[in-house]
Amino acid sequence: MADFIPKYFWVLGIAITFLNVFLMWTRIRGKMKNPDLSKGYQQLMQGYLMVMIIPWLIMGVGITSGMAEGVFDFVNIRSDQFIVQTFFGYILGVWIVGFYWIFFRKGAEFIERHPGALQMRFFVFRANTAISVKIFYVLFLLGIIFVFFVLYNTNFGYTTGVFAP
Repeated sequence: MADFIPKYFWVLGIAITFLNVFLMWTRIRGKMKNPDLSKGYQQLMQGYLMVMIIPWLIMGVGITSGMAEGVFDFVNIRSDQFIVQTFFGYILGVWIVGFYWIFFRKGAEFIERHPGALQMRFFVFRANTAISVKIFYVLFLLGIIFVFFVLYNTNFGYTTGVFAP
């Protein structure tokens, strides 16, 4: 039983992703009746589902195939395990593509035209205009870079055996 969470955490991630898509659908189902917006809302939901479920599937494949022992392997950004590097590479790729889409392919304007689909909030700050989506994305990206930096430069867990090589 002690191995259950480290071995099957990815299943919870998949379930939460589907729950988020369902909640997104409940927020926007009335807005989807507008034929001008319906296709865009569908694209946002499908894109969200695809982008968010793939890292959990990578983790699941890695753990169930034995390429990783459990969820804690996926916190070790310095790991030389191929599946862990694939996981972090995917996340990095998503953030790069997301940046390109938001800033150079009018993704922020697309999100602004489809309110309610993506809930971007930080305390009282809401990203509901194109400029606020861009600001929010940059701030969130800086936060992710900081987390990656901390994960790379810390020995947290290595001495306690949580991330034992």
